[in-house]
Amino acid sequence: MILKALALTASLTLMAVPAGPAAAGTKGAALVDSHAFVEWGKRSSTPAGIPAPVPGAIVEKGERSLPSTPAHNGAEPVLPVIPRLAPEDPPPPPSKDECRDQPDAKTQPGDLSGWYKNRYSWCAWGNFEAPGIDTRTGQKIANFSADFTVIGYGNNGARQFDYVIYIDDIRYTGDSVNWTAATLQASLVGCNAAMTCPSTSRLATVPVWQGVNTAAFTFTSPDVTGGGNQIVGTSMALNLDFETPAQPEWVWGVPGGVDTARAPIRYDSASYVGRARGAVFNDYRPVLTVDLNQANQNESALHILQAFDQPQFTFPSWVGKSVPGKTGPLTRMYNESAKNANRSKSEKMCRSTFGSWGSTLDNCDEFPFASTYEGSKTGPETYGWGERYSVRLIDKDDNQYVGNTMLEVDIYRAQRMLDGDKFYVAVKQ
Repeated sequence: MILKALALTASLTLMAVPAGPAAAGTKGAALVDSHAFVEWGKRSSTPAGIPAPVPGAIVEKGERSLPSTPAHNGAEPVLPVIPRLAPEDPPPPPSKDECRDQPDAKTQPGDLSGWYKNRYSWCAWGNFEAPGIDTRTGQKIANFSADFTVIGYGNNGARQFDYVIYIDDIRYTGDSVNWTAATLQASLVGCNAAMTCPSTSRLATVPVWQGVNTAAFTFTSPDVTGGGNQIVGTSMALNLDFETPAQPEWVWGVPGGVDTARAPIRYDSASYVGRARGAVFNDYRPVLTVDLNQANQNESALHILQAFDQPQFTFPSWVGKSVPGKTGPLTRMYNESAKNANRSKSEKMCRSTFGSWGSTLDNCDEFPFASTYEGSKTGPETYGWGERYSVRLIDKDDNQYVGNTMLEVDIYRAQRMLDGDKFYVAVKQ
């Protein structure tokens, strides 16, 4: 006999995204202007040692190369043809205006985390200020400030990150300073030995920055065929340093500059998430949202909703029960035997609770998912907690759609969720 639980009503809130730690790096010193950008996707020159990419060229499915668009006597630059996104292609990065419209993207001392638009794009903005002190008198009688925006973009198909930096609204005071010879260096620090970083900074005078206010960088991490997942992690920071080389008697802010924004990044070559290579901002926590109003997932949504908000009425039932996934994340587990062990335990609970069922119509639905470390068997083994899971008989097509399409494709594959990566679950009502 088939037995399904009755529908109840509850509420649920969506989740936010946390931030990450710091790292060190080196800064360039040459006074060059090889990173000039007009805006995203319009490169006017290419860093030394890197061949100019063909506009619109795709080196590999999912890999982008920023097209080179030389100036043509002041004519409007030609925009590249952007290929149509495949289902697993990440969305475009935020524009500068979109980034600056996000209050969470604004950084300040003690919080350099910025804003994650998604797992593949991140940005930050704020104000950089360097007070000028005349070492001959010890007095502060000058000041330099500017607004900055930095946008980073990962990749699903290549071990590559791209960054663009904007310096706007440059302001300065102090009659004794030779401002035309003063320099601002914008650096991205954090490259390590497993990365290829042809150039990490742009050093230019104030007038040059006022003329061309952007800099662009590409960082890759080469992989070795057959080398496994080859995970490489670091934290990239935007460092700004203002100096007056022609007037060494002036000291500006902190020697060596100030880190103004920072975000952890990760390269991998894990083929079990679809495309064999990728690059993500791994502090972003994806959210799997199931919709109570959609016929192809409403039974899964109801089950998850009740597991979150009324866990004592779900099976196995016990006083004080709570189910993870809403306020505490779930953790992707890439282990087929452990996943099958979770399913076996869950189906045993279904049989003891509901009896037999017709597998052509219904499935034993389990939450947390069998492919997570919080599953019915691996949860107690991993965390030493009680039976913090729920099982229920639901429509087979509903169960398969949420498990195969929404979880496996839209979260694990599209978001490059590796073993140990965390995500949340939400219910739309």
